[in-house]
Amino acid sequence: MLVCPHCNQEIEFKALEKVPWWKKPIGGPSASLGCGTLIIIAIIVYFFSGGVNLSGDVSILSQQVDELTALVEEIHTLVTETP
Repeated sequence: MLVCPHCNQEIEFKALEKVPWWKKPIGGPSASLGCGTLIIIAIIVYFFSGGVNLSGDVSILSQQVDELTALVEEIHTLVTETP
């Protein structure tokens, strides 16, 4: 008896060499990717998909740094002027 790899039913053949799927791997070759490889692929896709706009991010950070610097200077002058 021969078991069908697709439906797991027993099939009887008189000449197994004439069965095209007998002793052939089903699904073809397989590959496995690790987490690091998948992360690298995701980063590459992110960069090449236009998801990175560094000039906009840098200008926003620059504005925030300027605002924080002004606040620190204001606090410093308040602390040094108070008796």
